[in-house]
Amino acid sequence: ALRGAVQQVNPHCDPPLPELPEDLDVSDEDGNKNLDDALIANLHRVLFDIYLDEGWLVCPGTGRKFPVKQSIPNMILHEDEI
Repeated sequence: ALRGAVQQVNPHCDPPLPELPEDLDVSDEDGNKNLDDALIANLHRVLFDIYLDEGWLVCPGTGRKFPVKQSIPNMILHEDEI
């Protein structure tokens, strides 16, 4: 899911976001061996250094669009959606 989100947002980012691996399993000690400093830096950038100032968040399940203004998403449902 994270990799897909990065690919969707990447065309709108300057400088471009880093590539992330397709599979990243860190559920055990062996999986943690795949985490080098570059990958950790890339994950940090993707998770903590991206901000949406204006635009839309779109629910992948329903397609519902939630507006974002001044970095604040409005996720209040309409009465007919409750």
